[in-house]
Amino acid sequence: VSAEIGQLVNGHLIEINEKLEYVPSLATDVPTIENGGVSKDGLRYTFKLRKGVKWHDGQPFTAADVAFTHSVLLNPAVDVRGRVGWNKVAKVETPDDATVVFQFSSIDAPFLDRVAALRMLPMQILGSIPEGEIKTHKWFRAPVGLGPFVFKEWVPGSHLVLDRNPNYWKPGRPY
Repeated sequence: VSAEIGQLVNGHLIEINEKLEYVPSLATDVPTIENGGVSKDGLRYTFKLRKGVKWHDGQPFTAADVAFTHSVLLNPAVDVRGRVGWNKVAKVETPDDATVVFQFSSIDAPFLDRVAALRMLPMQILGSIPEGEIKTHKWFRAPVGLGPFVFKEWVPGSHLVLDRNPNYWKPGRPY
């Protein structure tokens, strides 16, 4: 259930559609060699972020959030489902607020699959929390996200309520 709620409340740089194709989401394009988003040697992926996207608290979504998400994912003090493959990222660069560059130590063919599954974390909320305390922060029980629905209420053992995000970046969504 938490994965389903996470899909509704948060966002991904790219997604996989019903035809199993990568499609842009919070990023404006899926990086490829042809569009210049992947270096010819396959060791550098560049994502351009969609402008005007805001977290549910009104703060702008930026490249710093993506870099922060990656740093939390690799933090051994934070419990995650897995870090496989993410350790091939040698560094994450944020040359500006709308650009994220992943530099690899070796080729990582399934990288886009992992990116499509990765939900963003809000640096403005979790960035000042000591590393060992992130996993117990209240955000994980009342998330502020980027998705089509906004978290409203959770009564454990009873119900969870989400509201339509009136400021969602996709026009006409959610239905």
